[in-house]
Amino acid sequence: MKNRILIVSKANDSNDLLEVMKANGIGFDILHPDSVHEHNLDKYEGIMLLGGSSEEPLEIFPKDRLVIHEQIKKGKKVFAEYCRGIHNVCFTDSVSTRYERPVAFMDYPEAGLEKGDILDEQCNNRLKVFLLASKGTPILQYINNPRGFYKTDMDLEKARSKAYYALWFEHDSLLVCSFRLVNFIKAKFAPRNKWKKLIQFILKWVTGQEIDMNVADPLYEKVYRFDENTEPFNEKCLDAVNRVFEWFEINEMYDKRYDRYNSVKEGLGPAVYADGTHKREETVRSDNTGELSFAWFMRYMMTKNKECLKVSDSLSDFLLDLQVREEGPYYGMIRNGTFAWWNVCYQDDSARSFLLPKLFEMLYTGEMKYERPVRDCLDFLIRTTGKDGLRVPCTYLISPDSTETFGKPYRMHPPREDGVIRYTLDGEVIRDIAIFPKVDGSTPSGHYNGWYLASLFLAYKVLGDEKYLETAKKGMSRIMAVYPFTSREHSETQELCRLILPSAMQYFATGSEEDKAFLYRVTKDLQRFKHESGAYLEWDTGYTARRSGTVGDECSLLSKNGDPVIDHLYSLNWLPVSFIQSYFVTKDPYFYTLWEDITRYFLKVQLRSEDKVIDGVWTRAFDINHKEVYGVPNDIGWAPWSVETGWTLGEIIIGIQQGLMAEELIEKYK
Repeated sequence: MKNRILIVSKANDSNDLLEVMKANGIGFDILHPDSVHEHNLDKYEGIMLLGGSSEEPLEIFPKDRLVIHEQIKKGKKVFAEYCRGIHNVCFTDSVSTRYERPVAFMDYPEAGLEKGDILDEQCNNRLKVFLLASKGTPILQYINNPRGFYKTDMDLEKARSKAYYALWFEHDSLLVCSFRLVNFIKAKFAPRNKWKKLIQFILKWVTGQEIDMNVADPLYEKVYRFDENTEPFNEKCLDAVNRVFEWFEINEMYDKRYDRYNSVKEGLGPAVYADGTHKREETVRSDNTGELSFAWFMRYMMTKNKECLKVSDSLSDFLLDLQVREEGPYYGMIRNGTFAWWNVCYQDDSARSFLLPKLFEMLYTGEMKYERPVRDCLDFLIRTTGKDGLRVPCTYLISPDSTETFGKPYRMHPPREDGVIRYTLDGEVIRDIAIFPKVDGSTPSGHYNGWYLASLFLAYKVLGDEKYLETAKKGMSRIMAVYPFTSREHSETQELCRLILPSAMQYFATGSEEDKAFLYRVTKDLQRFKHESGAYLEWDTGYTARRSGTVGDECSLLSKNGDPVIDHLYSLNWLPVSFIQSYFVTKDPYFYTLWEDITRYFLKVQLRSEDKVIDGVWTRAFDINHKEVYGVPNDIGWAPWSVETGWTLGEIIIGIQQGLMAEELIEKYK
């Protein structure tokens, strides 16, 4: 019985903490909390009270609690995790930690912690401290949206609050953890190296034995891992694409009402819960559906399987269902989705979901069955484009037969001494749809207008109307005039990634050497942020991005320039399509090499997991240093673990498939 540990828990199942103990040869007995008083606790080396296997915390009633108190008095080491009360500690409610993070409040080298270290335990549960007797500094305390990436420079003394304590010594023999810790691997706590050292410290302290955390590696690999072998290249590309298509079917990401592939659900939300499960986002939007329609079309182009074309057309029918057909000022508008987005139009979403896919389809096949709805959508967008060739970020339809609307342009601030230009979304509100073409759209942004302009340039090449070229040229000229300080949304990296495709389509439409030079300029500016892996780091010169460091809203993954974070939702996901299209229009192998580099990167970071919910996906964030999913998690809608079906998965596999067909498709660009 020497060195044996007592586990007090209601759970019958094992957990990550117990698996690490087993693999280290640590023996233990498990008792229900109501039976503790019936046993002799003196024979145990240490005691662990573990409540984290359940959302309902562990409760130990007085008859059993007092027996454990006696052991603490004797100097027996007790670790209490997610337990509603022990010794002199009392807790109240269990709350979500979605927007909180445990921060190290002191240097604690035994646990691998330095003061200011930020740990991420995803969307966990913690108990709010009501009373405690300890006067010492906590090892960890929760902070709401702490500033920083791996560390925060906040004044922690000012932030100290007992109600938010996460991990602390209540007594020399009692270590208290207020949050659910036991499934730290399944729940994807990050950074992994920090958590492994902390777990090692806790287990060594309570068991009195040396702990080898390498035994956790197989458990981590079951949760998710990567395959860095990208050869044979074409085979690996096809496998990556097929795994994405399989993921959609396995996880029922298609809405199949009306006995068809009707639409596409949004994907996986930002929340990873304490048991390792993910929040599913069932919302249906135009962009995700349209991007998957195009992915299926490219699959048809590769395989010549008409069933793929049938799926693509079926999903496209949903876009046609969203198109306004009532006569009036909104005729032709593509609604942004069902329910909440019914009366909203983002031109970027219309371009990604419908215009670009259908224009590429016309270019590649000569099939013109979508020409009329494409023209109607383009005409609506042009009618609501500013005199500078740009649209405000989005427009609202109040009623199809009314000119009443809502739109707000950005306001450009005077350049600073260093030349940096900032923009704020506080321009004068427009409430009459007839006003839009009479004023500037004032949104020189790749995020909001880049792919809309790309669709206009491509429409000119495919459909031949000068008005498409004229509008696109005006808008692109405005962007070029303020470049590189365009109106950024999440980062400079994002803007550069978003501007490559419209720059390529501009050159395709005009053949101008000046326009060709701008394409190369944008592409080469992006290379400043290229990592040896083939990825591009998030960066924001001058920190002008609207979503930089925000709280309670959408937020970039970047804390400061130099953070080793990659964004697969707003930045790199656009590059496979953008690089291969640039190759098609320039015929320059330089762009094909860039396409291959970014594709190899995506092959390396596609998740492989025993959990089919995440097997085959790319998440929003990737920490390129630690090779794990991690980034600033403040975004309320799209945090590091978010998986967007269209913007991320769809766009990446569209670009991969186009690249695999490069020899055939390049002939279409004349």
